Amino acid sequence: MFRLRDTSKEMENERQDWGARETKLFLIKSWQLCWVELVRLKGCLMPVPDLHQTLERYLCALKPVIPVAQFEQTKRTVDQFLEPNGEGERLQALLQQYAQQTDNWII
Repeated sequence: MFRLRDTSKEMENERQDWGARETKLFLIKSWQLCWVELVRLKGCLMPVPDLHQTLERYLCALKPVIPVAQFEQTKRTVDQFLEPNGEGERLQALLQQYAQQTDNWII
């Protein structure tokens, strides 16, 4: 059955929702721009993080939000990436080399 909507009230609610979304987007964008500027100015002071610690933090962040089977597969992939003389070590060495040649290795 077709029902007429109370458009004035719904429009006011939509306008408020839109305003809240726009405010959130503005705040996020402002924060991102400030962060990028801070990184640009202080990037040379930021060392390349340890690969093992970074991937450990990655796994800790993933564990509560993905299914167990997917986490186990991701853990195996991380372990493979961290194998001695593997891709992880090679890429970490390249990143550290790049960091020594530039003022800011992040951007």
